[in-house]
Amino acid sequence: MAKEVQLPSIKTVTERMVVDEQSNLWVETNEEKDEDGKTFTAYDIFNKDGYYDARVWSDISPGLFANGKLYSYHRDEETDLRTLKRYRVIWKEK
Repeated sequence: MAKEVQLPSIKTVTERMVVDEQSNLWVETNEEKDEDGKTFTAYDIFNKDGYYDARVWSDISPGLFANGKLYSYHRDEETDLRTLKRYRVIWKEK
């Protein structure tokens, strides 16, 4: 059955976007940097009017925002166990 499935060679850009609860659009970029044994990815954030607002470097991939929290799936490399982690999100004024 796996041989019959044809996946597209190019993923759409929408697979790398998420909207937070303040209607900000997070767009994952291709930029990465390694610090302290972790890989950080750059996310460009656009406000609800579509204007560029900020760039955030994160070692987690945002999945869902709700009630001031960010939720992200993680997979344990040894056990292959998948867990959902919750992070608190704090925005500081510029």
